[in-house]
This record gives sequence, structure tokens and C-alpha cells, in this order.
Amino acid sequence: LGVAMPVVNKPGANGALALKEVQGKPADGYELATLNASLITITPLAVSES
Repeated sequence: LGVAMPVVNKPGANGALALKEVQGKPADGYELATLNASLITITPLAVSES
């Protein structure tokens, strides 16, 4: 990208809180989320939504 990118780690809920925060941001290309694939594949199987 050629520019510095600040990293803000958002702990909690196995990444769900961070993803929820990024989801609520405008789609302007300035927000990016990255996480381990196992977090998004295993967590829904192990944790109920209720």
C-alpha cells in the first residue's frame, strides 16, 4: 500500500466484537479487518446466538 497502517487489536468474543465494529463503518475503503479463519468457521458451531 505504500503507507503506514495503524493496527488496533480488538479483543473479545473471539473476534465478533471487532467484526461488528468494522461492519458498522462506512464502506469507504479505510477500514480493514483480518482474523484467523478458524475463528469464523468454528465459533458459529460452538457458540449459540442466544
